Amino acid sequence: MIGVYLVSIILLQQTFLIFTGASSDLAIISSTLGIAALFNPLRGHIQRGIDRRFFRRRYDARLVITEFADTVRNETDLQKLSERLLQVIDDTMQPTHVHLWLSHPSTLKEKDKNAE
Repeated sequence: MIGVYLVSIILLQQTFLIFTGASSDLAIISSTLGIAALFNPLRGHIQRGIDRRFFRRRYDARLVITEFADTVRNETDLQKLSERLLQVIDDTMQPTHVHLWLSHPSTLKEKDKNAE
């Protein structure tokens, strides 16, 4: 890519030199914009390949968090809430294993008493 950029600058400088008789910074600017325009589709193609390989599918993190926040706000059953949390993690990150450990409320009270 750097080679293409340098060659395009040299060619455009020579073209400006032939037509105007002087070198121009416009050649450097137009080369930079041209290379950016040419390689932007390539960058997008590479990015889609990386996303497909590593992220499997794209998701909107803000939307996922908002939907889960609504679930947390409205759900009172701990079992259903745990299942929903595991489902959200599995859908978004797609890990091979998901585990959720919950402490029994009585052990939390005992820890609080011991801390005093």
